[in-house]
Amino acid sequence: MKKRRSIYLSICAFILIIISAFFYIKNQSNFKWYSIEVVISRMFLLLYFNLLFFSLLYVINLKHYLYLFILILIIGVFLWILSSYSPYFDSNSCPDFLNYILDLIECSMYSLVSPGLILFTFFYIKKFTGRYKGVNFLKKYHIHENLFGIILLAIGVIFMIMRVLLISHKIFENQLRLVLGFIVIFAFLLIYFGSFFLFRDWYDVKKLKFIEKIESLEKNVDKSPFQPKAIFHTIKKEDLQFFKHPNHILYSFGILLTSISLNMVTYGSLFLSEQLFHLNEENIALIGYFFVFLGGALIGIDWFRVIKRFYPKDYIDIKNQINKILADNSHN
Repeated sequence: MKKRRSIYLSICAFILIIISAFFYIKNQSNFKWYSIEVVISRMFLLLYFNLLFFSLLYVINLKHYLYLFILILIIGVFLWILSSYSPYFDSNSCPDFLNYILDLIECSMYSLVSPGLILFTFFYIKKFTGRYKGVNFLKKYHIHENLFGIILLAIGVIFMIMRVLLISHKIFENQLRLVLGFIVIFAFLLIYFGSFFLFRDWYDVKKLKFIEKIESLEKNVDKSPFQPKAIFHTIKKEDLQFFKHPNHILYSFGILLTSISLNMVTYGSLFLSEQLFHLNEENIALIGYFFVFLGGALIGIDWFRVIKRFYPKDYIDIKNQINKILADNSHN
């Protein structure tokens, strides 16, 4: 996405947020909390927040975006805990204007979590990733990212099942609903990162390569000084498939899907009206978890284009190494 286009999109999203926030507050004062008018206005407000934070990824420096993410997250978590346990924030005693402010901050916090996850993913790719960097087991075997992703997905599914059981039995509904909130978020995070790791290493999944002996890896390591050590300490001919990206841009859709999925998981029928979409709370949450799985997969498949977009210098280093390998093979 071009920077100028992203700036226009950010400005439009900001204006739409102001307009939708006005109607959201107005509908809250005139209608009930679960009314279709309030839910629809909340849905548009969250979507515009998602659009704003999505477009800002392409506008501002990633470091400044990280500061913004941390600031809003700290404020949001503090207010969330305060509103959960302080009697002053009870709906009957808390002033309306303060309730509106808290609600808007909460909307912005949830909308920023998903782009923040994407930001952490970019940071992971930039700083820690490598074709054979990762976890070693018993100093003899290397665990591939795909197996790590499968493990995370399995744990995420367990957290999903815990969420369903706790809600169906109305456990943690009142005083300990903060615990339930953490379970919901942990399931979301585990499914996202599990899907990302699994599909980023999909090339090895198709070859059923989950664990390899370290000795076999060390024999194939190229000690060439031309290796781009900032990201990948070893690139070989058989690894070139790993650096291909799909013909169409997928990671942008992955970011948007992840953002929307978090709203579905956390807000449920407060995000998608049951009257309008004919989905109950649990179905909305399950679709949300499926969307985050799909979003993580799209970003994982298109990870190399992420490098190209956000770390162009490192992308050029990798491409130069790949071109060198291709040129050497053509001469042979």
